Order: sequence, then C-alpha cells, then structure tokens
Amino acid sequence: MAVVGHSAGAQLALRAVADGARAALAVSLAGVLDLVEGDRRWLSSGAVAAAVGGPSTARGERPSGGADAYGAGSPLLRVPIGVPQLIVQGAADDLDLIDFGRRHAQAAERAGDDVTYLELPGDHFDVITPTTSIWRAAAEAITAALA
Repeated sequence: MAVVGHSAGAQLALRAVADGARAALAVSLAGVLDLVEGDRRWLSSGAVAAAVGGPSTARGERPSGGADAYGAGSPLLRVPIGVPQLIVQGAADDLDLIDFGRRHAQAAERAGDDVTYLELPGDHFDVITPTTSIWRAAAEAITAALA
C-alpha cells in the first residue's frame, strides 16, 4: 500500500509513516515538507502557522509551544522514516515548495532512506491532474515501486 498526499496532505502522509503507519511507499505530490522553513518564509500567507497552532509573528516566531508541533510534523525533521519515498514536484510550482522537496529528498537519502525525486514540467495542481505528463510519470513510479 502507498500513502499519498498532495500539498499539505503530503506532509500528513509522510508524517503518518514516520509515526508508524504501515506502508510500502510514502508519496509527496507538491508537498509542504519543511514546516519550520515554510513558517519562516510565510508560505501561502501564513498557512503553515495557521495549521500548526496559530499565526506567526511578523518576526517569524512561532506561538509558544509551537516548536514541538513544527518539529514533530515536519517530514524534513523526521528522516529517516524507514519507508521508500517518492517526492514529486512540478518545476513551475512555488519556488519554496520546489526547494522543500529537493532538500527533503537529499536529507532523507543522506539519512539512509530510499528516495526517488521526480521533478518534471508542471505546476502545483498538475501533479494531481490525471491528464498531465507529471501525473502519469508519478503513477508509473508508484506502480513500479509497489510491483
């Protein structure tokens, strides 16, 4: 079984596996894989802070007690997760998300995880649109990994 998530859902998919959910593959489709940096960069007008526990201050400080939630929820800070991962990223997506995907893949690989990083033409939603080449490539990679 593969655990797959898109955008904020990708963070949840990888976190579920890091927390012990049984899966043969964890898949990030344009994922928010670094919550700490996503908050610091004010990704999507503060969406990370709002999801984790409240708005950040103008200086990028997290709410009190938020540091544990950010670290526990951030896939980048949870490697190795011990499950093969497929990180799929559209090359025309938000530059922060591209950076997060690349850094997560590198960190997971350095930590000993089996990681495939797939960056192809497409935007944030092309990775979940079945008629796009990036979605077809991701589906083929998932199929191959589970075979």
